[in-house]
Amino acid sequence: MPLLTDSTLRPLMKLYYRYAGLVTRVAPTPRVQGMKLEILPSVCRPVGNWDELADYVPAGKNVLELGSGSGHLTIFLAQKSEHVTATDINPIAVENTRKNLDERRLTNVTTLVSDAFQAVAGRFDAIAANPPWMTLHFDDPRLAWATSSSFVPTIVREAARLLVDNGVLVFSYPSEHKHELIEVAEHHGLRFVSANPRRRRQSVGSRLLELAYLNIGFDTSIFVFRKPAAAPTAID
Repeated sequence: MPLLTDSTLRPLMKLYYRYAGLVTRVAPTPRVQGMKLEILPSVCRPVGNWDELADYVPAGKNVLELGSGSGHLTIFLAQKSEHVTATDINPIAVENTRKNLDERRLTNVTTLVSDAFQAVAGRFDAIAANPPWMTLHFDDPRLAWATSSSFVPTIVREAARLLVDNGVLVFSYPSEHKHELIEVAEHHGLRFVSANPRRRRQSVGSRLLELAYLNIGFDTSIFVFRKPAAAPTAID
């Protein structure tokens, strides 16, 4: 019998959310590549180099970001993209994203309150996300940044529908799930491109912040999948 069943994991995660909220209130405002971010209450504080995902998104494209949080990744996507649609299920997170974008006068971003793809329309050249890693459901959208029972299956399925031909899906996830992710993606018609180990932050402050949030022991990769171009239709 597994030690971390829903009945044991749920109270542990409730305690962790309370603890993380306390750390957010007392920890200094983070700097990302020298850039100071404003973090509102109940919004996940970036403790890893999430902006690295932007390196795998082609420049000058129409991009969808799922789970924008504080807008950390959104900023880097906006700086290289034609347009970004940034969504989050938490209205406070969407407000936080907008604040950090406005501070930098980035105007090529549309922000939406959306449960994953719920409020999203159109098609995209790239979809990027830093999804929850813990498989557990809470009704409170403010708790969706660390736990979700459906985010990854949904993102793969809907990406196959909303990506243009040769569009890419980029997201981070524990490396140990590589083969499962490839199987799910191929089932929905996406092709595996690469799994890239996340770089480690070097500053002492960043490492201490990761330690404070108990963000330790995770071996994560940035996964890239591509939607192949449709085969040409035969003409009689």
